[in-house]
Parts: sequence; C-alpha cells; structure tokens
Amino acid sequence: MIHIYIESKNDKTPEYIFIHTLLTQIHGTDYKERFKIFPVNGKDNLSNVSPFLIENELEEGINLIVFDADTPLNGGGFATRKQFLQEEKKRLNIQFELFLFPNHADDGDFEYLLEQIINPDHQTIIDCFSDFEACLRRPKDHNGDPLYVTPNRKGKIFTYISSMNLPSNKRNKLGGGEWLFNDPKYWLLDHPYLKPLIEFLKKYK
Repeated sequence: MIHIYIESKNDKTPEYIFIHTLLTQIHGTDYKERFKIFPVNGKDNLSNVSPFLIENELEEGINLIVFDADTPLNGGGFATRKQFLQEEKKRLNIQFELFLFPNHADDGDFEYLLEQIINPDHQTIIDCFSDFEACLRRPKDHNGDPLYVTPNRKGKIFTYISSMNLPSNKRNKLGGGEWLFNDPKYWLLDHPYLKPLIEFLKKYK
C-alpha cells in the first residue's frame, strides 16, 4: 500500500481533495486500491502517525510525505523544512519519500501552488484582491501600525473560488474542501508548475 501523509487536519480540506483529484487523474478512479491519504494535522504531529509508517514499511508498502515548505516568515523555507523532516525521519526511525509544496524546490505552500494554476480567465479576481489588500494596509492606528490585518493566502484562494457564479449544490460544498479542482474553468491541472508534483506521484503505483 502507498500511504500519503499531508498536513491537513481531515479529509474535508482543499489539500486532501486536491491530492485525491490528482491521484484520480494520474492513476484512475480505482487508485484507492493502492493509495491511502492520511491527514496529519500539522508537521509537528508526524510522531502521532509514525506507527502507521512503520507498519506500512513492514508490509513492504511505501510512505510519501507531502507537506508545505513554508517560508522564513513562519519558521520554515524549503531547506529548513527539508532538514527538519529528515531529522524527524531519523528520530522516529521511519522511512518515507518527501515532496514539499509548492514545487519541491522553492519556499511556499499549498496555497501558493494553487495561485500558480488559477485559470487566467479569472485573473481579475486576483487583481481585485490585491487592490483590496493594499486598501487594508493604508489605515493606521495612533501608533502608526496597520489598523487591519490582510487575509492570508488561504483566504485569497478561497475568495477566488467562492467568487465564481456557482450553483448552490456546488457552492455549499466549498467549505468542505470541494474547490472544483477537476474543472479547467477554474484550475489548470496541466499547468507546467504542477509537473514536479505530478511526476512525484507518478513514480509510485
């Protein structure tokens, strides 16, 4: 069995649904016969699932970890996060192959990857959001500090997909991670930026 461990807290998140969508695209609808996705609920909780990695290895399975590289702003960055996980690998005595969002080379995260594969037909939404962020930064309090906090990248990407004129049956599922990743009107899953992740997932069958 091939186990994929992600940072999401459960299977009702965009990250989980996105990996599910890619596996379906790459390996077909029966991929669940060979793959299982495990939400870890954060990089620091890898120890909580280490028994599953060990058990899967003993059964000659393959463990894959797909986490965020993050940035120095939140204590991460590609090199820093890779080193941390290599140290965890040794400390916990576990085996796994690693991929770090967004492209296993640069700093960033899952949401940064999504921002790169947005359908350019809807670039207006991203441009408007940038204007909104700039507007929020202008007001200052009596100390000269920003009066408002700008939304994080996750909020930005949710604004993108939730701004679409969707029927209620699809709009109601957005909160459960169903961000319509398999619809090219919104996301380009054949975008070159996705190639490193797709090639990584293709290696395992």
